[in-house]
Amino acid sequence: MTHARLLALVLAVAAASYALRALPLALLRRPLRNPRLVAFIERLPYAILAAMVVPDVFSSTGEPVSAAIGFAVALLLALLGRSLPLVAAAATAAAIAAFFALRPDPSPAASPAPEPISATAPEPPPPEDFRDLSENAARSSNPPRPDL
Repeated sequence: MTHARLLALVLAVAAASYALRALPLALLRRPLRNPRLVAFIERLPYAILAAMVVPDVFSSTGEPVSAAIGFAVALLLALLGRSLPLVAAAATAAAIAAFFALRPDPSPAASPAPEPISATAPEPPPPEDFRDLSENAARSSNPPRPDL
């Protein structure tokens, strides 16, 4: 997720949350009496946040199965009423464990053998021929400056 997209998501959630709190004050002159409408308005910011976060959860690991396992752990712990840090830590640990458990193990035969390390140092490059530089400098009006 890029920084621009993350910033856009945060601003969208902030705008939606603010609008849901400010519009009733501006538009309604008396309190709402319909309990269903009140419940809807109270839960709408959470639904908007979930609608923006859940699609990114399934593409976060690059492996849909491990992401689904992490999401299932988070959902289960959240439904059991556990704290947010515990839910986040357990879901992350489950997704990472599933990612490494489901990853195919590379066999040693499939990978090439490493090249042996040479005991000798590489050859230094040959020195430049300074005679060519001095001949070219004599012909040009701007002679090259020696590097100090």
